[in-house]
Amino acid sequence: MKLTAFEKDLLYHMNAACGVIAVKTSEDQRLFKSLVRIIAHKVDVIKQEQASLYTWTCTQGFVDATNNPLNASCPYHTDALRFVLDPGKFVAGAIICMFGVHHYLKDPFTQQLVKDVDADFSSQQKTLILASPVFEIPPEIESNIYLLEMKRPSQAELQPHLEKIVESAKNKSKAEIPTLTPQAKELILKSAVGLTCNEAEVAFGLSAVQNQGLIDYKVIQAEKIKQLKKTGILEPLACDQTYDHVGGLDNLKDWLSLRKRSFTKEAQDFGLPIPKGILLIGVPGCGKSLAVKAIAQDWGLPILLFDVAKVFAGLVGQSEQNISKVIEVAEAMSPCILFIDELEKAFAGVQSSGQTDSGVTSRVFGKFLTWLQEKQTFVFVAATCNSFKGLPPEFLRKGRFDNIFFVDLPSKEERSDIFKIHLAAKNRKVNKFNIEKLSIKSENLTGAEIEEIINSALFKAFADNKDIDNDYLVREIDDIVPLAITMSEEIKDLRDWAETRTITANRKAVKPVSAIKGKERKLTI
Repeated sequence: MKLTAFEKDLLYHMNAACGVIAVKTSEDQRLFKSLVRIIAHKVDVIKQEQASLYTWTCTQGFVDATNNPLNASCPYHTDALRFVLDPGKFVAGAIICMFGVHHYLKDPFTQQLVKDVDADFSSQQKTLILASPVFEIPPEIESNIYLLEMKRPSQAELQPHLEKIVESAKNKSKAEIPTLTPQAKELILKSAVGLTCNEAEVAFGLSAVQNQGLIDYKVIQAEKIKQLKKTGILEPLACDQTYDHVGGLDNLKDWLSLRKRSFTKEAQDFGLPIPKGILLIGVPGCGKSLAVKAIAQDWGLPILLFDVAKVFAGLVGQSEQNISKVIEVAEAMSPCILFIDELEKAFAGVQSSGQTDSGVTSRVFGKFLTWLQEKQTFVFVAATCNSFKGLPPEFLRKGRFDNIFFVDLPSKEERSDIFKIHLAAKNRKVNKFNIEKLSIKSENLTGAEIEEIINSALFKAFADNKDIDNDYLVREIDDIVPLAITMSEEIKDLRDWAETRTITANRKAVKPVSAIKGKERKLTI
């Protein structure tokens, strides 16, 4: 019998005489099925005929593997632990799994019972498993409990659940349902990765009900979005922007195009390393966030918006658990893109964390940095940043990101592209406008400012019962005070800093900030 990686790891710990093992999981039934497989493996391979499995919950007490109750119900965890310690109740090699006892581990009496079980079971080749979705093991019993994590199911583990729903749909349907092709099955299973077994089975069933027995991967993706929103920290983004919606940034686009297929099996077989991610730092309003969304569309990957502020919770230890959950879900969604907007604000206060929040921010930041450095799954981290001054220096070290790109003010050619993109998006014929004149006139404007100019011109033209033309746009350009003037010192500092530390995302350089001069403007209201 072939065991999964988790089952092998759990069996190794059992054979190493670990008396008490904590398993972090929210899937009780999946863990139970794994334990059944381990018992069968022990009987087949190790020839341990006495191996047996028992489970405990506060509602049912102790039951055996076939759900037959034992004589003692033991509804309280302390009574259950005493029952476990009773000599002769369980044979050598037995596995006893208790669900939902993590709430009681801070109790000194419970801690002593756990120590007693560890000492007793280690010598008798018995194993007590404590299963829970959350674990905060007190220091008093850290050396007595070995913590393992049951990660979310892979495509191979989800396949039997898909086949179960497909078979059920065929039996219920009066019409003949076409057999899923290998390509369709692969797409469905890939869409379901990140869900638990129960959630995936519900999603498969929901799709079958909605589509007369057929399984549609789009329904699975929509259901996964609903489940991810329950975390409150990761939010799936629906992105329809492509590189055609991004004016300029040709160097960045070229770099990303070379890595478009890097998450495929062919790339791994070729020996390509798994990309870690990119950091986009630059002038606000120049398309950093838009470029990240375009990556997801071009690569055909889901994108998860990581709201770092929601990680930090009021309860002690909750913030650390939240960042662990983010990492778990992101890796389960692999391959995917993890999007962190305005990184410098997300981890602000790291340096003073010890004085302001007892080191919570520092610990969360450290855990995220370690994962960013060591991760082996295809979670492409794309972060944006507007200022290097608030950016923790640890992010700039090699190995955190593959590259750091500087996004500058758009050049004349890039401004021309931006005007064309936004005018076309407003259903206007680009050839009716003097794009050359507009791109020259809009020198040192950001992409966001150009978009706002077009929107404002539309409002005024609509009020005049006319359509927009060059004159409307030129007047709006004359009335705007560019960010390049109001933040000229900050942009100059940013450019000076980025010159030797980053790669330029723009292909053509623009006028140096030192050459940008403010001028008197009358704002027309």
